[in-house]
Amino acid sequence: MNEILDAISKDFANTSKLLKKVSHQMIGQGFKYPVFILSKDKFSAFPILFDKETGNNWIYHASYLDILISSNLIEKTKKEDFIKNYKDPEEYCCLMIITPKLTKIAFAPFYTSSILKLISKTDNT
Repeated sequence: MNEILDAISKDFANTSKLLKKVSHQMIGQGFKYPVFILSKDKFSAFPILFDKETGNNWIYHASYLDILISSNLIEKTKKEDFIKNYKDPEEYCCLMIITPKLTKIAFAPFYTSSILKLISKTDNT
């Protein structure tokens, strides 16, 4: 798990400024609760922001809570808990980390160089 977070931390240091801009745009267009999906695979249902061709270890997709629920990536029954735990999008980036063995939600402070310490504060979906 630490090697996954190490790789994400390196990518996040390079992408956080743009992720914050995209988050603002999504909120401005009425999409509450932006979520950025990080995976090694492409998901055709979600727009790609960054991929391995842009020098990242992970593929970044733009998404938001309601579409994640309708896509069954987050259970409907967990919507209220998600909203209650969602952190201020001015300060934090919501990341959904998807690997073959786990799916985790993490909130990383924008412009941070390490999200390793955040794993203890994440919830399973």
